[in-house]
Amino acid sequence: MDDSLTPEEVAILIQARQIQRKKGLDKDFDASDVCQRAGISRKTGYEWVRKHIPRATVQTRGNSAS
Repeated sequence: MDDSLTPEEVAILIQARQIQRKKGLDKDFDASDVCQRAGISRKTGYEWVRKHIPRATVQTRGNSAS
């Protein structure tokens, strides 16, 4: 497994940290926290990832990438 980050991944992670700080989310927030804050289910959250980040490989707890 290659642990290096692509330029796209770096951009996404930096943007995520900026949003995290701006919205006052805890440093250790997870998908459940984000979805709860948005008022949506985790399932909907992962559907949004697939829709808005088409190249994303989404992993849910206990499942392999889908």
